[in-house]
Amino acid sequence: MLRGCTVKNVKIVAADEAECIGGLVGGGTYRSDEQSEPFAYQVSNCRVSNVTMKTGGSIIGSIAGYTGNNSSVKSCTAKNVTLNGIQYKSQVGADPSVIPYTELTQFGGAL
Repeated sequence: MLRGCTVKNVKIVAADEAECIGGLVGGGTYRSDEQSEPFAYQVSNCRVSNVTMKTGGSIIGSIAGYTGNNSSVKSCTAKNVTLNGIQYKSQVGADPSVIPYTELTQFGGAL
């Protein structure tokens, strides 16, 4: 559980093939095979500010890159976050209601 965290004045540079990139939490799995399960985490009352992200990758959030069914992002704020030079608002890059985990793994294996 992450509560009351602050990330500020950070530059994140990720490879073009990177997935699940976040200003505070990215994404990941317990295993690296077809039985992989997303890491569980809860993020609350955290702040991200003055963060620059540079990548050609996808599934990007100013707070979290991906939240599995067992994870959450609540009551967080993101200010002055840019992605490849453009102001970025999305706090979570993807969640199971948007992109199911099984579909994410089809993009190239485990996260």
